[in-house]
Amino acid sequence: MTRWPDGSTSKQPKVSPWGAYGPRKSVKLPNGQYSTSNHQGTDFIGFKKVKAVRGGTVTLAGPFSGFGNCVIVRFTAESGSLVDILYAHLKDGSIKVRKGQKIQEGDDIGTMGSTGNADGNNLHLEVRYWTNGKLSHRDPVEWIGKLVKGSSSAKPVTAAPKPAAKPKKHPPTVKRGSRGETVKKLQRILVKRNHTMPVDGIFGGRTDEVVRAVQKRHGLTVDGIVGPKTWTVLGC
Repeated sequence: MTRWPDGSTSKQPKVSPWGAYGPRKSVKLPNGQYSTSNHQGTDFIGFKKVKAVRGGTVTLAGPFSGFGNCVIVRFTAESGSLVDILYAHLKDGSIKVRKGQKIQEGDDIGTMGSTGNADGNNLHLEVRYWTNGKLSHRDPVEWIGKLVKGSSSAKPVTAAPKPAAKPKKHPPTVKRGSRGETVKKLQRILVKRNHTMPVDGIFGGRTDEVVRAVQKRHGLTVDGIVGPKTWTVLGC
């Protein structure tokens, strides 16, 4: 049996709005680099503790290029292919396994973080198949969804909502010159995404600068106005 990386054996965790597997618009990251336009994994959000989706042998547990703090667990599929499950962007000091260790499904891997080339807290998870020495990737949501016994979903939760669902209510629109708790909420979110700024409830020059950078990174209209579309990419 397999499970989702938050440990669930029934309900799929959330996928970030920009984190689905496959082709996507290149995203500029906080360190100035750009993400790949062909996303070879899935970025899960909404939980802290990362669990092993399958058992196997740990082949890497530590820093790994743009993946930041990373764990790779290898097992052999029924087809004979070697399969690597890659867990990336883990929080500093949180890795719970070591290279060479044999682990079981559901064991602690670490804590979700934002190390490496990450746009905020997320778990970048990849399913890598090695067949006759050649590497290919699988869509983690589809792959795990087919194997999780009794899974409630095999598709990203970012898919279109059911017709009866009410539209999500976003915080009020704010822009340069705005003041108050909504601006503080915005500033706290941006600080968590590794942007430096005061959290004072005043939408000043620095807040405007960071908001415009986020809008540009996600292909939105760069106007400094935090409305529904900008709140959405910020997870609200």
